[in-house]
Amino acid sequence: MRRFVKNIFVSSLAALVLVACADFNLFDGLKKASIEITGNTAYTVDTKGGNITFDLTSTKDWTVSSGQSWCKVAPSSGEKGTSLITIDVDENTTYDERNAKITFKSDTVTRIITVTQKQKDALLLTNNKVEVSDDECEVSIVVKSNMQYTCMIESSVAEWISVSDKSSTKGLRDSELVLKIKKNEGEKRQGKIIVRGGDIMNGIEETVTIYQSAAKPAITLTENEFVVGSEGEEITIEVRSNLDYDMIIPEDVDWL
Repeated sequence: MRRFVKNIFVSSLAALVLVACADFNLFDGLKKASIEITGNTAYTVDTKGGNITFDLTSTKDWTVSSGQSWCKVAPSSGEKGTSLITIDVDENTTYDERNAKITFKSDTVTRIITVTQKQKDALLLTNNKVEVSDDECEVSIVVKSNMQYTCMIESSVAEWISVSDKSSTKGLRDSELVLKIKKNEGEKRQGKIIVRGGDIMNGIEETVTIYQSAAKPAITLTENEFVVGSEGEEITIEVRSNLDYDMIIPEDVDWL
């Protein structure tokens, strides 16, 4: 009889333990999912790339998706508890800014981390050397750039070179520099225009060199013929020339 009672007691105790465990597992299964992330929900990474780390705490198992091959997340899934998350961002070799949304999911609960990466800066000129004649002219140079840029003219040549531009930014787009070059009435000359994008310390710089030919040899007189009375007189001739000259009187003319 005692053995029978003892067996009943042991069986009852085991049943109570099983029920308690079942209740605990049932409660755990009904617990609402939650995800907590330390730090920011938005990050900006420079062109060279880098990594971002933060803690994620979840009450249930979770998964993560990026959708961007240049933005990798580790680990890609985890169990309930706290996990250290690392986001590795590759170097951006494109000329456009890019974005990735990192989505963490546990049941129906989601948390999103946004990663923005700066573009590769570019400043490309179709021509770094311009050769022109002595005549007044305009020359166009195409600039491919994805940043704001400025044009600087050497002070020594600003008198005969001027620049106007139609600029654009974002993405690698074309804009146009128009160089206005005045007529050269003297010797050959050259000047430089510096196109600079970004800040002074870390910006990109390109130089355009302009070569202008010397003025064509020319001598201009105010008048080519004069009529002088028999009594004679003194006449004045204005000479304009861009080269040295000599005045020669024929040897058989002794009346001048």
